[in-house]
Amino acid sequence: MDILMEDTEEKKSGGFGFLFILAVIVTAMMGLGFQTVQHDMRLSQALGSLNAGFDMAREEAMRRGKPVVISALDGEVIENQWRRGWVVWVDENLNGRRDGHEALRTEIMPTSGAILSSATRNTDFRYQPSGQINSTGVLKLCDSQAGQNRGHRISVSAIGNLVIADTLCT
Repeated sequence: MDILMEDTEEKKSGGFGFLFILAVIVTAMMGLGFQTVQHDMRLSQALGSLNAGFDMAREEAMRRGKPVVISALDGEVIENQWRRGWVVWVDENLNGRRDGHEALRTEIMPTSGAILSSATRNTDFRYQPSGQINSTGVLKLCDSQAGQNRGHRISVSAIGNLVIADTLCT
């Protein structure tokens, strides 16, 4: 009986156990999965906010009977990106420029997270009182975190709808 106990003790003390190695692998996989979830949440939040901005612009143009614009926050594209965010504004005096009192909603992009860029160099999208838009264009929404190459391609159609597709970011 003493001999059997010694054999069992020798087996317990040799190297890493199967369960320990399995626990390490599962923990590593969960960490990678958590990064993917964070990535998807950043993009979903930014996409939802952008979609709400476009919806607001169309609804306000039809309600007010005046053009309403969604544009890059600074009114210009810097390195082809709407990095700082966007603004929805009503062109009350029909001069085609945003004046201080015309802003309806401003969305500031976080310094880390999603990056919005214009693939077609659009600095603004102007909704007419009919709900139609003055120009089509393509925006690209990517994650700014290193190693994240998935994002969304957002096409603005001639009637002002957003058509969203997955895309690769570089």
